Amino acid sequence: MMDQFLLYLQNKQIIKPSQRSFFIKWVTDLHRTCNKEPGQEISQAQIDAYLSKLVKKYQDWQVDQAKDAIRLYLYYLNRNEKIQTPQKASVNGMWTQAVNRMVDVMRLKHRSYRTEQTYVSWMRQFYRFVAGQPPETLVAQQVIDFLTFLAVERKVAKSTQNQAFCALLFFYRHILEKEIGELSRAVRSKRKERLPVVLSQEEIQRLLNQMDGVNELMARLIYGGGLRSNECLRLRVKDLDFDRGCIVVRSAKGDKDRETMLPQSLNAPLKMHLEKIRNVFEKDRADEIEGVYLPGALERKYPSANKEWKPP
Repeated sequence: MMDQFLLYLQNKQIIKPSQRSFFIKWVTDLHRTCNKEPGQEISQAQIDAYLSKLVKKYQDWQVDQAKDAIRLYLYYLNRNEKIQTPQKASVNGMWTQAVNRMVDVMRLKHRSYRTEQTYVSWMRQFYRFVAGQPPETLVAQQVIDFLTFLAVERKVAKSTQNQAFCALLFFYRHILEKEIGELSRAVRSKRKERLPVVLSQEEIQRLLNQMDGVNELMARLIYGGGLRSNECLRLRVKDLDFDRGCIVVRSAKGDKDRETMLPQSLNAPLKMHLEKIRNVFEKDRADEIEGVYLPGALERKYPSANKEWKPP
């Protein structure tokens, strides 16, 4: 079974070649710990117990790698389960199963939540375009027709058409396990050159002067630090470095961290804001309200970290 799983990893190229042996190691260790033979069913409770033991012995990245290995192995075991036939389930049900599989693979590959939402949205549009045809019967021609429809009928921009293509390519390759092949017959949208709209400093200042409170503080952070709106919303107290005058942006686009400038003019307003938030934080602790979300295995490794105040 492990040899077949390794062959699957090699053929699908879902992970880097250097990681394959480690994926096999984690799955093998899981079976040995649970006293199960490869291929035998392992409950979610057993998997959770196994991962909890790893947290005490290994680093976070190793626990995350083990989690990915187990998720991919479970997906490998279930991938050959045929989607129910129309006699047993509706076509809509078959598409739901297929899109759910797609979401599982995207999360396994650590695609961003925005990418997940976008790809699922394109699959809904593609489903309507093919008039609910069962997923297993789809061929490359439907992709060509859909891309042509977007360019000719909906007149979408080239970037939008490329986005749709990426979503369909992912679906065909990882869920249907089919290659789309040559798409030269599809009508491609033309890239239109447009000059960007850029506000002057005076216009920016007039705009910011119309705001107040937290909204103004956020707007000034976004403008002064070059942040995306969701990056600003996800900022934590520990991400502000007043001494160095920088902001640490974590898990940004491409799941990468980066540093950007913290405008000196915002030091005083930010510190005042943190004092107010600290009062809210203390009240939440007194009322025993749940803490913040912690990604990955951090919540298991540091069970009290989501309720701690980490000063900048």
